[in-house]
Amino acid sequence: MQEIPREIVDEVLLIDDYSKDETVHIGQRLGLRIFLHEKNFGYGRNQKTCYAEALHTSADVIVILHPDC
Repeated sequence: MQEIPREIVDEVLLIDDYSKDETVHIGQRLGLRIFLHEKNFGYGRNQKTCYAEALHTSADVIVILHPDC
């Protein structure tokens, strides 16, 4: 989260593609809005979910950060 300039970012969404690590727990501790896939669909589907959910927020700008930065 240090890479995300919070002073200019209104909201951070976390799309979890059925990961087996601590991603969701960390996101919860950070207070992020989290969207979970029920199975691993791959990076492309993860991007589609991110765009769809971001558009529901009436976002003017959407920036996607790969989880490995």
